[in-house]
Amino acid sequence: MSRHELRATAEDSHDAAHGAPEVIAFFMRWAPRSTVLELGASGGRVVLPLAAAGYEVSVVDASESAIRRFLMHPGAERVHLLHADLRRNVLEQLFGVVILGPDIFAGCRTLRAQIDLLGVAVDHMTPDGVVIVETMPSAGRNFLSPAELDLMAQSAGLALRYRSSDFDGAPFDARNGKAVSVYRRRERSGRPV
Repeated sequence: MSRHELRATAEDSHDAAHGAPEVIAFFMRWAPRSTVLELGASGGRVVLPLAAAGYEVSVVDASESAIRRFLMHPGAERVHLLHADLRRNVLEQLFGVVILGPDIFAGCRTLRAQIDLLGVAVDHMTPDGVVIVETMPSAGRNFLSPAELDLMAQSAGLALRYRSSDFDGAPFDARNGKAVSVYRRRERSGRPV
């Protein structure tokens, strides 16, 4: 493992411990005691506190190295890790929450790929489930504005229920660009279920 990967893992572990009460409170509001699927192995900032709080958490990533890095985090043994490309493999289980972190959208090179990713999230959520998308501006990456994300979510059959700047519930501020958005399936009328 390179020095960069070790440094990133140490920073991710610090991030996973920081903000854990806010993350748990956020999820208790939107999906109390639900099953959780994260598309793309992130640094664990969200899913590790959830697993520690008793949520059943699964993470899917096509990258073996991302899974290896995730396994280095304290508490990773509580998370079910799957090495798979969800664009090709559909899991049999449905989840109450599907999480898409900021890096997963940045890795999509086209608008179609981003919409397809939201479709994958919808395919893996329970009928009353939620999709939670975290976005943030980052140098040199493809950044989605909340308006763009809402249009893509609508194309995937989702409707916005809530948006804040972070898991602590701070009001969304377009000037900083960071957002946590909660979506539910759209009814035929266009409103969330």
